[in-house]
Amino acid sequence: DITIGRQAIGLGTSHFISVLDIMAPFIPGTLDSTYRPGVDSIRVQSAYGDSGERDFIFALSQKDSAHSFLYRQRILKGNYDYESIIGRVYERNFLGFGFEGANGRLGQWGEFAFFGRKSNEAIRTGSRNFAFSAVLGLEYFLPDGREWGISYFHQDFGASSGLQRLDLALEPIATQGWLTLGGRNYAHLRYAHLLRPLVKANLNAIFNLQDQSRFYQPRIDINLRDNVNLSIFAWISAGKSSPIPIDTSEFGSMANGAGVFIQYYF
Repeated sequence: DITIGRQAIGLGTSHFISVLDIMAPFIPGTLDSTYRPGVDSIRVQSAYGDSGERDFIFALSQKDSAHSFLYRQRILKGNYDYESIIGRVYERNFLGFGFEGANGRLGQWGEFAFFGRKSNEAIRTGSRNFAFSAVLGLEYFLPDGREWGISYFHQDFGASSGLQRLDLALEPIATQGWLTLGGRNYAHLRYAHLLRPLVKANLNAIFNLQDQSRFYQPRIDINLRDNVNLSIFAWISAGKSSPIPIDTSEFGSMANGAGVFIQYYF
């Protein structure tokens, strides 16, 4: 299949935090992930073996040197889905791997990525030649409809202090939109419970392991009708807050709030 024009391109395992989903990623905590922003691109897709697929992606940019070229391959082996990506994005060489599967009630997933460094960028940690990012997770599914998940996320690009975070916010890796968190090391906890057939409770919690700030997102999803969904949610942050930006933690300065989200399909 060949698709030309603005289209949704999703990469990786589609979990709360991803290091492979770099074309038009969702920010952790995005309420509506049914619609993904489009990317102007040419995409060639074909079958690979008995249970796999491969993609050739050429994404356009206003700047000629920023065009993206990617080759992606996915294959199913046993209970596990494996993904590999190689190419060039945002004027960087890129190499990534991902996997997702389950053994009984225990699910495992992970993503690993290597980004080529630019000669003029700040190096906060890691190699001078490439920046490493990775996320590893475990999930446990109970027979009563409850789900537990835990994951660890690391990125060499991330900041370990308030001053580094301010500098990072002005760099292309932040302004281009594919770096969705500003810290270096995180833990993520997930809980979901199917309360009844049409009502599901969810909780996501992110912990910045550098500055000990936290972000919580409780949410209840209710299917009201065949074409109407209602979500009641809140966002709660905790951590050090200060009028001086370099003394503020990543989530400590965020406001708390609540809201209602309705989806109507017609």
